[in-house]
Amino acid sequence: KLLTSVNGYVRGYNLQLSGTNKEYNSPRTCDQNPLLNKCKENNKLTVKTYLQGFYSGNGHMRNTLFDLGMSLDSTATDSVNINLWRVSNLSSSVPSYSYRTLLHNDGNINIDLPESSCGENYYIAVNHRNSIETWSATTVKIRDSISYDFTNSLNKAFSDGFNNPMIEVENGVY
Repeated sequence: KLLTSVNGYVRGYNLQLSGTNKEYNSPRTCDQNPLLNKCKENNKLTVKTYLQGFYSGNGHMRNTLFDLGMSLDSTATDSVNINLWRVSNLSSSVPSYSYRTLLHNDGNINIDLPESSCGENYYIAVNHRNSIETWSATTVKIRDSISYDFTNSLNKAFSDGFNNPMIEVENGVY
């Protein structure tokens, strides 16, 4: 069998059509179940997390950076690093993608991802200067706009099985 792959860009989407030929000698016949991968040009990732020391209750943190005059954004709590680790790259000391970004008082972090991240599986690691780095319990496949919420379940963070990976800041909120 011969693997055939065609890549293209149509109306804001990267398309990859691939399949195998039914017969090696016949390059014009392709199986009936080709794989279609499509992603928008600008993939968006939203991560939701709370920092224990900044948490003030009811799903909000203090606007520390704004209150200190270090940001003009009235929802600015602090900056965090978001690292994306491709499953095939876990042995590396450098993440596949790394972003220093703003953490808003509602716990949201918004990142525009490059086109090259499309279709890959990544672990999400959140790193704050005064907190223990926290990794997602499972991988996330990058497709258009996706989100990962660490705050709604203790099982969203990677655990060693002995210690809780996060602190409950409010009943059912992590």
